[in-house]
Formats: sequence, C-alpha cells, structure tokens
Amino acid sequence: MAKRANASATPSYQPISAIEGKGRTKESGFQKFMREQVFAPEKIGGNVSIVVGVTFFAASIVATRQWGFLLLVPSA
Repeated sequence: MAKRANASATPSYQPISAIEGKGRTKESGFQKFMREQVFAPEKIGGNVSIVVGVTFFAASIVATRQWGFLLLVPSA
C-alpha cells in the first residue's frame, strides 16, 4: 500500500512562500538576515566576540592618534 499524506500537511496548491514564511510574509532580505544571523540565540556569542574585537581595534587606533607621541623615545 502507498503511504498517505499526513492530514495536517500543507496542501500542495498553497504557494511556497506562504509555507516557508509561517506568518512573516512582509519581511525583507535584510530583516531575515538580521533575524537569522545576528539576533539568533545560537550566534550571539560569536557576534559579541566580533563586536568586542572591532571595538578594541578602533579604540587602539584612536588612542594611538591621541597619545602616540608618548611612545616615542626622546633623543639624547
């Protein structure tokens, strides 16, 4: 006997976007990226690590430009 489809399965005549969207039909690509890659709970740790690294890098450039003269060795 052939297997029957699940009674709660989505009908085949329904558009793919309605099946995949699950209520989020008015979502742009950028919003989808932010939801899936930036704010996803399993990716928060890596994203925080990147933000901390970029912040320290930018702060080191600012500090070097502000107080870089203190790094020079005075000539005798």
